[in-house]
Amino acid sequence: MAPIGKACWQPKQPPQAPTPAKVAQEFEASASAVQPSPPADQALSKSDLARLEKLFSQRVSFDPASGWLLVRLGHCRMQDKHAVALARHLETLLPEPRRPQGPPLAWSGLELENNSLSDVGLKAILDVCDKRRVYFQRICLYKNRLTDASGERLAALIWKQESPVDELHLSHNKLTGRALIAICMAIAGSQQYPRCTDAGLSVPCWLRIEHNKVERPAEVMKVLRNIGGISICEAYDRHYCNAHHCVSSESEDTAQVHLFAIDTQHPSEEGAAQFSVSQIRACVRELMAKGPKSLAADDGEERSKAMARQVPQWVPKEKPQEQQEKNEPREAKAQKQEEKAQHWAKKEVKDEMLPQDEKARKCTKKEVKDEMLPQDEKARKCTKKEVKDE
Repeated sequence: MAPIGKACWQPKQPPQAPTPAKVAQEFEASASAVQPSPPADQALSKSDLARLEKLFSQRVSFDPASGWLLVRLGHCRMQDKHAVALARHLETLLPEPRRPQGPPLAWSGLELENNSLSDVGLKAILDVCDKRRVYFQRICLYKNRLTDASGERLAALIWKQESPVDELHLSHNKLTGRALIAICMAIAGSQQYPRCTDAGLSVPCWLRIEHNKVERPAEVMKVLRNIGGISICEAYDRHYCNAHHCVSSESEDTAQVHLFAIDTQHPSEEGAAQFSVSQIRACVRELMAKGPKSLAADDGEERSKAMARQVPQWVPKEKPQEQQEKNEPREAKAQKQEEKAQHWAKKEVKDEMLPQDEKARKCTKKEVKDEMLPQDEKARKCTKKEVKDE
C-alpha cells in the first residue's frame, strides 16, 4: 500500500495552498460544530442529583498513581443534562495540566452505552477531557442518539490523540456514511494503525458501526480502499478477528481498521438516494484535501518525532533469524521452504514406521516373557514345596 502522505488528492488548479495551521484549525472547527451546549443552570431534580452522586461515586474513578480514569455509566438512563453534570464532575476530579502541551495526564475507558445521549452531551464530556488532556483507549457509545456531528468529533479526537484508540463502539446510532468516511480517514491519517499489542501483534482498530444509517456501505468501503488507500478487514470470522487479533496480522499488509458487520444498516430512502457513488468519492477527496491526510503529508515527520518523544510506544525487536529471513531474496526463501517441506515429509514417514517396529519388538518380548518365565517360576515353586514336604 502506498504511503498515506503520497496518496493525498490535490485539485488541478487550487486557488491558494492553505498552511498546515490553517487546515488544522478549519478541520477542528468543522468537527466541533455541533449544537450549542445546554445552559449550566438546567434544572435537575433532587432525585436526579442524589442518583447522579451515587452513580459517580461508584462508577467514575480516577487513580492518580497510574493515571487511569474509568467511566462505567452504561445502561444508566443518561441524558444530555446528566452528561453535562458528568462533565462538571470530571472537571473537578481530574488535575489541571500545568503546560498547554505535553504527554497525557490520564488514560480513560469511556463506557456510556445504551443511554439517551445526543451530540450535545458527548461534546460536553469530550471538551472537558480535551482540556484535561485525557487519552482514550476504549470508547463504548453504542445504542445512543449520536449523529454525524459526533462522528466528526470522534474523528478529530482520533487524529489529535498521540496514541491509538483500540476499540470504538458506535453501533445502533444515527450515523451516516459521512461519519464512517471521516473516522476511517482519521484512522489512516494518524499513522498509528495497525497498532502494536503487548504480545507483539499488529492489530487494526476495532470499529463497530453497524445498525446505523450508512448508505451504500459496500461502495463506501470500495472508495476508501481505492481512493483513500485504506486497508480494511471486514472480520468475517470472529474466531480469528476480534479487538485483539486479526487474520491479517500474520501477513505483511495488516489492515488498519476492522469493520465487523458493516453491511447491516438501516438507511433512510432519502439518504440512500442522495448519497450516490459520486458523492462518496467527493466526500473522500474533500477529506483528503482538507482533513487529516493533508496534515500527515505536511508535518508528518515533526509529529512522529513529537510522538516518539512524548508517548513512546513499545515495538518488539526482531530476532536476528527473522531479520535475516526478511532480507533474503525470494529464491532463497522458496528453497528454504522446500527444504522444510522435505524434512517434515521424512519425519512423517519415520513416525509412521517407527511405532509399528517398536510395537512389534514390545509384543515379541512380552510373549517370550509370558511363555518362559511362568514355567520357570512354577518349576522353582514345585521344587521348594517338595523339599519342604520331605
